[in-house]
Amino acid sequence: MVRLTIQFILAAVMLKLPVFKEIFQVMSKVAMSLEEATKAGASFVFGYLDGGSLPFDEKSPGSTLSYEIVSLGVKSIIAGTLATCMTGATVGIFAINV
Repeated sequence: MVRLTIQFILAAVMLKLPVFKEIFQVMSKVAMSLEEATKAGASFVFGYLDGGSLPFDEKSPGSTLSYEIVSLGVKSIIAGTLATCMTGATVGIFAINV
């Protein structure tokens, strides 16, 4: 219980300090650039099915699901990796002092 409390305190401190806010903003920009790269790559591979220019006149606008699925997958992988790394680092820091 003490370690969980310490983790919440660290999270609150990290969210209030400007240095950590800048780090999170940089990580957000990295995630957005990955999303843009994913969109460009999917558009190249799938062509007009995933946001590329249409080779014909569009009669009724619709949405493409493939980009949304790929984008969600990339975001999930990044979020999971960051959460795992931060949890491991926190546990590692406190395990040394026990």
